[in-house]
Amino acid sequence: MFRNKNIKKGLVFGMFLLFLIASVYPILGKTNKGNENDVLINYNICKKESFLNYNIAYIKGGFELDCWLYTIALNNPANPTCHCQDFPGSDSGGTCTKEGVIITSEYGTGNIWKLDPITCESISIGGGGVSLNGLAYDPSKDEIFACTNDNLYKIDGETGEQEYVGRFGSTVIDMLGIACDAEGELYGWDFGGNLWSINKKTGSATLVGPLGIDLSYASDGDFHKSDDILYIATYTSNYESYLYECDEDTGNCNLVGQFKDNVQVTFFAIPWNYYPIADFDWTPELPDPGETILFDGSSSYDPDGNIILYEWDWDNDGVYDESNSIPTTTHVFEDAGLYPITLNVKDEYSANDTKMQIVKVGNGVPEKPVIDGPTRGGIYVYFNYSITPIDPDGEMVYVRWDWGNGDTYPWAGPFVSGEEITESYVWSERGKYIVKAQVKDEYDAESEWGELQVNIPRNKMQQNLFLLRILERFPFIKQIIIFFGGYN
Repeated sequence: MFRNKNIKKGLVFGMFLLFLIASVYPILGKTNKGNENDVLINYNICKKESFLNYNIAYIKGGFELDCWLYTIALNNPANPTCHCQDFPGSDSGGTCTKEGVIITSEYGTGNIWKLDPITCESISIGGGGVSLNGLAYDPSKDEIFACTNDNLYKIDGETGEQEYVGRFGSTVIDMLGIACDAEGELYGWDFGGNLWSINKKTGSATLVGPLGIDLSYASDGDFHKSDDILYIATYTSNYESYLYECDEDTGNCNLVGQFKDNVQVTFFAIPWNYYPIADFDWTPELPDPGETILFDGSSSYDPDGNIILYEWDWDNDGVYDESNSIPTTTHVFEDAGLYPITLNVKDEYSANDTKMQIVKVGNGVPEKPVIDGPTRGGIYVYFNYSITPIDPDGEMVYVRWDWGNGDTYPWAGPFVSGEEITESYVWSERGKYIVKAQVKDEYDAESEWGELQVNIPRNKMQQNLFLLRILERFPFIKQIIIFFGGYN
């Protein structure tokens, strides 16, 4: 009889323990531990990705109605690739500046447009007045020139305004296009089939020699400035379209190839220079006041040339305090603080780019957190504990908790300094626990642990209350216990 009672009690206790685990486990699984978050800073610098192969040209032609700008390989004009779509206006002639920006003229009005061939974004900068045939960029003086049939104009690159320079001369038969070589020498070709050297100060043209090709009014061209070769695209009287290489010293031209579909190419520009890209870092990453800092700009680069100058602004006044031909330099800040540092880099054509970054000198350690919450309670009961992390530098902070039973949360955050942070926890065993919290800043400077002792006793009343909860939640357990005679 005694043995049977023990068996009954064992069965009741075993079933009770089984359902106890099943009911408590999902509760414990809901503790809010938080996740450690990485701080992602999006500088959104929008760096230009440039063509590294400059044996290409941008052209305009009527290949497709939904494409405005194409690229071709200079040795293969028959295979154009659509590059930019939906240009808002028609065009007549174009050229590339040292920044890689395309300058083109609106047909019939002379209005000037700028187009970024990397983003395909375009903007009208103004001007107008005289309809232009072609444009040329002088890299030696950073100037833009344009031509009509008879006259040379200078174009303001910011406003598009036309400034009359002078007449080509009576022997020129309708100048069709112009182009500058790498030294800034200006050349033009006319409907008469001749190449001319043009004086940029007076507009007067001097004959170089016959081109030996059939030219029509649908013509444009540009210099490959690295090779000093003039390329001319033209539509002939036989309704065919060709690309030629021409010698600037003699005017003699050689056929490169025929354009696809014999389209009339009214825009032809060869890219030759892009902005350099500025970037730098420093060592140590978090220097102390008075410590020598090594600044390194060698991560800057020029897609198509060399950076020849590195300029540093140490006090954020817009004036560069130091200029070097090498990318590294040192500097010392005597006081703790946040210092905006700007690097400006230039290439051989004075195209430049800047990068500003904040250098933090000295770092205050976050204050030891004070934990606020209950110091006594029961098992399987959620308790809320809060801290208000303080960083002396006002930086974003991270928080982690240790619940005194081997359960330590990972770093969570970032949080704003001075923001109250609340965390919940439940203990499943009685005992005395040391709840701890710690704070760190963005540079991993860690505070001391804040502590709070919590006593979790487990008395008979708590056991009975917890058992009643289980019986209410699972009434069939109560029936089983009654069946075995274990419930009154």
